Amino acid sequence: MDNGRRRCLMAGLALLGGCGFQLRESAELPFRTLYAELPAGSSLAAEFARQARQGTTLLPSPEGAQAILTQVSERRTKEAVSFSRSGRPREYELQYVVSFRLDGPHQTELLPLTQIAIRRYITTT
Repeated sequence: MDNGRRRCLMAGLALLGGCGFQLRESAELPFRTLYAELPAGSSLAAEFARQARQGTTLLPSPEGAQAILTQVSERRTKEAVSFSRSGRPREYELQYVVSFRLDGPHQTELLPLTQIAIRRYITTT
């Protein structure tokens, strides 16, 4: 890499650092202890356990937990959204929807029933 490109790269990195840019990190949860009532073996349960361990202890039962995360529902759908001239699906919308709530000790509601939806479009050839 020549000096001109190296200087450009360094200037770009300095600008990104100066504007507050940083790589995405896991968010810290405001609880020291948490019980997650998620279906065993689900991809959500595995990923949540991996992400939540930073600063939060996941408990095997709700006793002693500062918060209890409960998954209410999980839904995956696949819908054809565009078709070729011959009537074959050309584009699909994939959707993953999870509903959950967060309760504190003695069933105090910390977060009401909440839904997160992720949509992706895929094109087939």
